[in-house]
Amino acid sequence: MFSIIIPTYNEAYGIVQAITKIQAAKGMYEAEIIVVDSGSTDNTVSLVKELGVTVVASEIKGRATQMNKGDSIAKRDILYFLTSDGIPPKNF
Repeated sequence: MFSIIIPTYNEAYGIVQAITKIQAAKGMYEAEIIVVDSGSTDNTVSLVKELGVTVVASEIKGRATQMNKGDSIAKRDILYFLTSDGIPPKNF
């Protein structure tokens, strides 16, 4: 149904909670989760990979660039952009 795109940069603190909440709600929806990282130097990328979501690198920093990169690989027609520390409502 839709693609969830999350731009990140050194977001290890909040990203696990956000993705875990999304995955809990995802059972109600057909969605893919794409994390677009712009060169994090903390363990953001390794944490996200452990959660089993798609991770891509953005060579250029900047939220808009990362969002466009996620859009370019998304397999769904509807895009849902979320910040790395954003927790969607339970039944988003």
